[in-house]
Amino acid sequence: SSKAVPRALFGLAGILPLGLLVPYTMFWGEVEIQQIANANPTSMLPHMFPTAGLIGFEMTGPLHAFIVGVAKMMAISFTVAGG
Repeated sequence: SSKAVPRALFGLAGILPLGLLVPYTMFWGEVEIQQIANANPTSMLPHMFPTAGLIGFEMTGPLHAFIVGVAKMMAISFTVAGG
């Protein structure tokens, strides 16, 4: 399709900033679910480098858990839209 590259770039433009700001959104969670469920620091995420992201986001309470959930839904939306 002639729109494959623009769609992929659109998906990248949405996912990359989310991942840099909220590192917990970078993976589907098969391996990371234990760290996320226990609100462990991002340094314990096995596949993330740099682990702190740009702003040092950590899951320290319910508001941050909500932010991770919203950011994760946005990342999934960009993934689906990007093809």
